[in-house]
Amino acid sequence: MTRKALQTIAVASIILSYCFVIPSTQMAKYKEEAREVCFLYESRVSYMNHGDKPWTLSEYDRSYSIFLNNSWQSAHLLDCNWPFKRSVDIDGNPIVILDTPPIPPRGNITICVEIKIFKRAREAPDINFSMSGELYDIPFELKQKFCGTCGTWQVDNETLRNLSFQIWRSIENTTNVLKIVCALADWIGNNITYPYMNHEIALYPTETFDSREGDCDDQANLLITMCRILGIPSFLQVGCLQHLPFPENETYWNGHLITHFRLIGFHAWAMVYIPPWGWLPFDMTWGRIPSDPLSGIKSAAVYDLYTALMMNITKSDWAGEGRAVRETVMNSPIYIYDEEELIPCPSPSPQEMLWENVQLWIAIELAVVIILILVSKQLHKKIRNLSHTLLNKRYNP
Repeated sequence: MTRKALQTIAVASIILSYCFVIPSTQMAKYKEEAREVCFLYESRVSYMNHGDKPWTLSEYDRSYSIFLNNSWQSAHLLDCNWPFKRSVDIDGNPIVILDTPPIPPRGNITICVEIKIFKRAREAPDINFSMSGELYDIPFELKQKFCGTCGTWQVDNETLRNLSFQIWRSIENTTNVLKIVCALADWIGNNITYPYMNHEIALYPTETFDSREGDCDDQANLLITMCRILGIPSFLQVGCLQHLPFPENETYWNGHLITHFRLIGFHAWAMVYIPPWGWLPFDMTWGRIPSDPLSGIKSAAVYDLYTALMMNITKSDWAGEGRAVRETVMNSPIYIYDEEELIPCPSPSPQEMLWENVQLWIAIELAVVIILILVSKQLHKKIRNLSHTLLNKRYNP
């Protein structure tokens, strides 16, 4: 074998080594830096008609949230067992509206939805009171949109208004937005307790205040109302958490609703506009430490990799709509069995990982092209030398 042939083989070996080693190394490094997780959200809801007449599901019953897409989360609808059309709800959240037939007497239908969610890690911003903006730094258009009486938030209620201004006066009417929000949250944390038993319905802020108890969305809605009263834009966010020991089986609404949750729990928190950072989550019931007034932001569940953001509530009546559905179902022959889970995506097989590594296959194709070029050059040279030899023999016998 000639030295040129050996050089060709050596170059090919180096290229192939680069193809397999470098892309794999870069992919591993990318995955480590990205800190991304993948979940499968699966919902299976069965509606059983115990009556003697057909029952038609309302559009509300046939509408399903398909989670939000943003810079740190992407959601993809994988499967749905009924025809559907895509739409958005009153709050602008993406939904699908299913086309289901009436439920026959003594019959049932089941709705299955499967969604893949990719969640990327993100960290809470570096916040402190000295860096916070003032009330006059909040854009006027945001105050117009997110500070009025709307949905669940009873901004015009005199009791809540008096309370909010009383708390503001206790911190000398400071215009520091972060200090105001933390003072409101401190009052809620010191005076509202988490209920021993979960409520079957969401509470209005006045009910949370009067009863002195409320779960995650109840306390968040009280904070939102008080912030809006003082001119600080805010709204509600709802999501679900994975890997938590939530009760798996619960019965509500006089037996009309049975839930079976697997590795999933639903959670809600306030979103508050605090300049100069903009919209920040304030979580009243997850990770908040009374001795650290900023922990409601720094330790908010939404920053956790294992929390998926489902929807924003900016206009709709969160408490009122839940009560209307409960009232309708309890006075109907309909019984609902709701199964939901949020599980890690199955790990891809080595073969799948190989085929999905696009960079690897591009590098392999490049290597093959280079090898073919090198081999063709060697072959061309040999043919040229052979031609010269034959010509010399012909004319120099």
